[in-house]
Amino acid sequence: MTAIGGDIWILGSGGHGVVVRALVEACGGRVLGFAGDGPPGDAARGHPFVSVDDLPADARIALAIGDNAPRRAAGERLEAGGWSLASLVHPRATLETSVVVGPGAAVCLGAVLAAGVELGTGAIVNSGAVVDHECRVGVFAHVAPGARLAGRVVVGDGAFVGIGATIIQGVRIGVDAVVGAGAVVLEDVAEGARVAGVPARPIV
Repeated sequence: MTAIGGDIWILGSGGHGVVVRALVEACGGRVLGFAGDGPPGDAARGHPFVSVDDLPADARIALAIGDNAPRRAAGERLEAGGWSLASLVHPRATLETSVVVGPGAAVCLGAVLAAGVELGTGAIVNSGAVVDHECRVGVFAHVAPGARLAGRVVVGDGAFVGIGATIIQGVRIGVDAVVGAGAVVLEDVAEGARVAGVPARPIV
């Protein structure tokens, strides 16, 4: 499963913009340019750069902001303005046919998504992450590279699962919660909480 090719603008030109630019090209798309409210980042080199308000009305836009809160703000701004959010699935990711990928979501190189997985609007499953059966990754949540989610895990809206983290079956990660890099999560994480360690424990 890959996104349909075509002409795509990218919102965001920092480090994640490099990833999304390569993802668009891997999906057979063409990057028309980058957009943002500040100066262009390194990812935009060699491409046109416009303010968000100057994007064409019919543009398909890929979100390239790794941080959840600003990505959500950008996605909601684009949707309110009537723009179309492009969903992207790398051709070297592995997805079962029942996987649902929401608008503006991105599945990166080498990710594996099993049967029944659902990704909300603007969600990211980053490089090499494994998301097992019937997991739900909420809107504008981010599963970082190499993270592993067992079956029926719920990652709440706006939550972040750090690089290399492991979450056992059936655990719920609360809205806007943060799971630290390499953590092993054995029980539910409360809304807005931050956990880290093996096993994961709340941190200030």
